[in-house]
Amino acid sequence: MSLKFNGDGKFKIVQFTDMHFGDDKEEDRISDGKTADLVQRIIASEKPDLIVLTGDMIWSHGIPDPKASFRRALAPVVASGLPWAAVFGNHDAEARVTHEELLAIQQENDKCLSVAGPADIHGTGNYVLTVQGSEGEAAVAAALYFFDSGINAPEPIGGYAWIHTDQVNWYTQQARQLAERAGTGIGPEARAATGSAAVEGPETTAGLGTVGGPAAVTRPETTAGSTTGSGTAVDVGAVSVGVSGTVSGAVSKAVSAAPLPALAFFHIPVPEYDEVWEAGLATGTKEERVECPKINTGLFGAMVQMGDVMGTFVGHDHDNDYCGTLHGIRLCYGRVTGYNCYGKLQRGARVIQLTEGRRDFETWIVEADGGIVR
Repeated sequence: MSLKFNGDGKFKIVQFTDMHFGDDKEEDRISDGKTADLVQRIIASEKPDLIVLTGDMIWSHGIPDPKASFRRALAPVVASGLPWAAVFGNHDAEARVTHEELLAIQQENDKCLSVAGPADIHGTGNYVLTVQGSEGEAAVAAALYFFDSGINAPEPIGGYAWIHTDQVNWYTQQARQLAERAGTGIGPEARAATGSAAVEGPETTAGLGTVGGPAAVTRPETTAGSTTGSGTAVDVGAVSVGVSGTVSGAVSKAVSAAPLPALAFFHIPVPEYDEVWEAGLATGTKEERVECPKINTGLFGAMVQMGDVMGTFVGHDHDNDYCGTLHGIRLCYGRVTGYNCYGKLQRGARVIQLTEGRRDFETWIVEADGGIVR
């Protein structure tokens, strides 16, 4: 199944996070029914090109049949008939079920794009999806990275798990190989070559997640293939990114050096989510502390070095929904979706919209009552 920009050059993602479906008892059925209804209504109103679930789809601890709960959680997404992908949260496989078993349930649906990823690195569900240009040819116009952020840290350390260094190395391999195939640049210098480095500071009042200027993308000759991460092939389709012939020579050279636009999705925030808030570079709601790992394994630093990722999207902390830009990368929380869990924020979802040929994105929150938060 291929993802591609629409004819109007847009690609819209709806992020649902922390749905927390529970047991099949009356109290849970009421809460989970409200969650399912909300998911269906937001999908119907937003009409996304891709649905992304960023973890904690269910509670598993203390639940007699977490597989059944997981199927209930996925039901409104599956019913939409739209492409979707997911990463696991810390509660999905705490007890009675494994990530591998939950992934197998996801893959029962032919619209599911989640895959296990390399077997020789930490986690289940480290993978990259690519988005083709609007004309439907094999040229890749954007990349989406997905990471398994784990469950709990080892007992002597405590707190939550972290994205391991082998996953970070896998990401940098994918980014380099995508850039090589696409003929695009890599690193912060390449991003700065087009004036596309994000401006440090709070979001604009319009709530637009702009992380750069235009980069014309056309579809010259294509080269089919796959990329390899830690010895395991991850199919990303044919990759070919070029520059419009109408662009002047100097601008053409700069644009062709721009990294491929990319986003990243995982559940547990990295420590830089706390840093961007404390630096006063974020806007939105922060009503609880950032429950990030105690160990920083350098995923954010690797993304700065690679230069392709424009924004990251997480869940986990139900009373946070802010976004902030740090070193050219927009760090965003989703909005808690589920009613069967703690949290004072109105339930909803985050929407992310890419524009073909540009290294930027827009993002906003849709609330249960139909309100829009920018």
